[in-house]
Amino acid sequence: MCSKQINALTGVRGIAALWVVVLHGANYTNVSTLLPEWTSNLINKGWLGVDLFFILSGFVIAYVHQKDFYRLNYSLITKFLKLRLARIYPAHLAATLILLPIVVGASVFSIYSLSQGTYASYDLKRLLFSITLTNGWGIPDSNGWNFPSWSVASEWFAYLMFPPIAWAFNKIKSAKFFITLIVLIFFIMHLAAITMNDASQYMPQAQWILLRVASEFIIGCCLFNIFTQVPQILCTDTAAVSIIGIIIFVCIIGLPAFFDGLIIILFSLLILNLSRANGFVARVLSGNIMIYLGRISYSIYLTHFTVLIVFNQVLKRTNFIEQSSIEYLLLFYTGYITISILSGNVLFSLIENPCRRLLRTNWIEKSSKAVYNKTENTI
Repeated sequence: MCSKQINALTGVRGIAALWVVVLHGANYTNVSTLLPEWTSNLINKGWLGVDLFFILSGFVIAYVHQKDFYRLNYSLITKFLKLRLARIYPAHLAATLILLPIVVGASVFSIYSLSQGTYASYDLKRLLFSITLTNGWGIPDSNGWNFPSWSVASEWFAYLMFPPIAWAFNKIKSAKFFITLIVLIFFIMHLAAITMNDASQYMPQAQWILLRVASEFIIGCCLFNIFTQVPQILCTDTAAVSIIGIIIFVCIIGLPAFFDGLIIILFSLLILNLSRANGFVARVLSGNIMIYLGRISYSIYLTHFTVLIVFNQVLKRTNFIEQSSIEYLLLFYTGYITISILSGNVLFSLIENPCRRLLRTNWIEKSSKAVYNKTENTI
């Protein structure tokens, strides 16, 4: 297991989370009419922040854990999966259950109203899907509670895939193979977009969500292997700025959804570049603020939708600014983003980080020692 953190990539996580936060806020405001078209185009591509997460996750998980799987056995796999559960599950569970009093307040005490369609999203069946981390597996009518958490469940599926992927990749010492595999994955995904979506969009439909997740996670794993096998790879500020500039340009010009695949390719190049970069861009992304945003990005992501629901209700009830005005938009986003960051910090500080440490100490490390002692006694 590798413990050295690539700070620039941690900073990227913070930006990806905020991009998603801003996108979801646009559904409750008049962004498209109040802001220039290029701005709303950039905001509307915020859902691709999740895909940036998936690629980044594949890279980081391989960076930290691939060397753990030169061989496959039950104890190694279970330890890895326990480590990942300790990382994602406590905050996910807390962020899901915090919705209970909100839903009860709306349905039982009529504190505020929810549409009939929204009520249907908070039934017991969907709650069970969420608690069991299967609400992002493409199962019909499975997602509802804390809507963004579908990607957490999808990520869990990627973790289940990782041990055999890591074991296989450890046996391959050719960077050309991993480059070829990435090209092949993009070819298959574009072919699928043409045959399944009539080239109307790059991303698969909801029932094929695991294809989206698996492809991007494996691309991230491949990028890590290119990173290790081509140490002399050129990573410069010019390249980083160029890639970021192209990503922004492609987003703001409003290309059809089929060209989202191009943005995914650019994300891959950016991650590979930043993995070794040490220039101005890397230093900015590695600053204290960006690092902390990256650290709490998971908790920000988990809490922001609940913040959005509550904050929107509060602003509607105050009604002291015209909702179609630019002043309302500025107030909305300032309050919403600030509270999302603060709530993410609270979830990280009170649940995510302490529970991860507690579970590592009292569940994972103890069980690992027990397996080791049992093996020693057998020998």
